[in-house]
Amino acid sequence: MNLSTIVQVLPDQKAPEEYIKKVLVACPSIFGFALRLKDTTAIVHEVLTTSVNIDTINELMENSTVAGGDLVMFFSNLTQGNKETDCQPFIFSVGEGADIESHLALFTEGDLSPFASAEHTEEYNYSDEVLFPRISKAWDDTGDAVIEKFFDIMRSDRVKSTLLGSFKHRGVIVMLPSIGDVIAYGHNEIGGKFTWGNVSNTHGYEEKAPTVPVVAQVKKSGLSFLNKAAKAVEKMTQDEAAEVKDIPLVPKTETSSTLVEVFCPSKLTGGAKNYWLRLFNGKDPGELPANHQSNKVSVWVEPGLVVLAKRDVSTTKDVKLLAEDVKKARTGAPVDMRAAHEQLEKEDRPISGRSTVREPAPKAGDYLPVLTKEEKEKAMTSVAGFLDAKSEKRPSPLEIQKLESKWPAFSSEIGVKFEELLFLTIDQLVKLFDGNKIAACAFIEMRTKYIQGSGVKLEDLVSTKVTATEKHVLSKQELAPKKGGALSFLKKTG
Repeated sequence: MNLSTIVQVLPDQKAPEEYIKKVLVACPSIFGFALRLKDTTAIVHEVLTTSVNIDTINELMENSTVAGGDLVMFFSNLTQGNKETDCQPFIFSVGEGADIESHLALFTEGDLSPFASAEHTEEYNYSDEVLFPRISKAWDDTGDAVIEKFFDIMRSDRVKSTLLGSFKHRGVIVMLPSIGDVIAYGHNEIGGKFTWGNVSNTHGYEEKAPTVPVVAQVKKSGLSFLNKAAKAVEKMTQDEAAEVKDIPLVPKTETSSTLVEVFCPSKLTGGAKNYWLRLFNGKDPGELPANHQSNKVSVWVEPGLVVLAKRDVSTTKDVKLLAEDVKKARTGAPVDMRAAHEQLEKEDRPISGRSTVREPAPKAGDYLPVLTKEEKEKAMTSVAGFLDAKSEKRPSPLEIQKLESKWPAFSSEIGVKFEELLFLTIDQLVKLFDGNKIAACAFIEMRTKYIQGSGVKLEDLVSTKVTATEKHVLSKQELAPKKGGALSFLKKTG
């Protein structure tokens, strides 16, 4: 029986040599990998039908950290099967010739004894009979929708149940998509989750507890300018760590509005950084994210705490003071937000300092939905040009919806519920649209038509009280190209 291991290395991380050496001893025959380049949909993949050494793996991981993307590796001893066709990843591609697009790099291993044969590995036969047919169905079910729907289907419990149903006592499936997070599921008692990644077989490896680096005193020389001074890592005390657990966290069973991604302040290190991550981690309250050691780690924050999360902090003391405001915000107590707002508004202040010119008081007309003669003429001229019969053919409402579906919803992007936009007052709308009364008037009319046509009852929305302890659900939408053509051609490469 073949012994295989799947290793997923998180972005900006490296698997330790101690673990990789254990894997190479157990699975020395063949090797394959898939790497998605950061901020692209490109999946780079390759298989080697000969053994590899630790230097090759280290070089690959070094390149992956430079590329900044997800890396998944496959190791196997391959005692049966075909090296040329059975090495993983298997690639799900759509298109032909120069137009072919790879959308999934597939890795699987486990007890698939019902699919055993002399010609191929159990995983290869399983992919032919179960994995690829189910992926093909998900692709066809996507229809003309954006490609995110395809990946949503692949992440669904229904697909998970179907694909795992063929395994016996254990099984693992890892899919590296062209867009979004790695898709992984399985039932596997010998796997492991570490700070640097996830593995389908630990091979007895145990992660050592991290130690606080000690800054050594370096003797200065004539070339000392080449050595950057090391910054001491600030360690958080046990008492400070315990305070995080005392903050009223959002229960994971409740659901509410969208979370907002916020990156950890770059000045935070060590215990202070971990304290901040635990404090604002709305997706897994009170816990550290898997890639918490990364310099580019982010967490998904409750909308009401985004301003606090973006406050400029650099020490444990700063984070402790911030935690007090977070505690007040979650319990409904008043919070002094002046420091947070001042930080966000710094870039808008005059460089020369405070202005000595008294600003005129705002006029009532600035907030009233009344257009001046010039504004009316400007709007009329623009719309008339859009509706000119000599202009290009206008898209249908359905075509407009398809076009706009590729972009995230405005309410999701700013972290509020859509319904909350129905209650903005006139002065708030004018401020929101940066003083553009034409936009405010257009929004007010469309809002009125929506309320009248949809039958929504504003009284019901008002009576629905949102508590501060609701669990917010991630619904971030990523921009992605639409699926090209009505093609169902599948290509699997080994």
